[in-house]
Amino acid sequence: MTSLEALNVYQSYVEAWKPIPDAQRKSILSEVFDENVEYLAPEYVGGASAAIEDMERFQKQYPGAHFDIESVSTHHEVALFKWVLILPDGKVTVKGHDCIRFSPAGKIASLLTFGPASPKS
Repeated sequence: MTSLEALNVYQSYVEAWKPIPDAQRKSILSEVFDENVEYLAPEYVGGASAAIEDMERFQKQYPGAHFDIESVSTHHEVALFKWVLILPDGKVTVKGHDCIRFSPAGKIASLLTFGPASPKS
C-alpha cells in the first residue's frame, strides 16, 4: 500500500469523526473498515461498534471539533499517521498517532490509537 492510498482511506476515516449524522458516519465506516476490524483506543476495544461509540462520545465531549492529519508513513500493509485535534475555534489542542494495518482489499483491518502524545521529559 502506498502512502497516497493509505492517506485516502484514512482521510475518509477521519471524516467519520466530524459532527455528522450517525447514518453518514456508519456509511463511511462500512466503506473503510474491514468487516472484522479490530479497534484499539485508550478507552475502547472492539470492532466497528466500539469505534462508533468512541466517535459519539468524542462529539459529545468536544462538540464541533475535528481531527486533521499531519503526516503519514507506510511500509507494506502498515501505516502510521500523526493527527491533531482541532477545536471549533481553530485551536490545536493535542496530537497523537494511529497505527493502521490494511487488509489485502485496502480496508482498515486494525487500528491502534496512541494519543495524546506527551512532550519529552
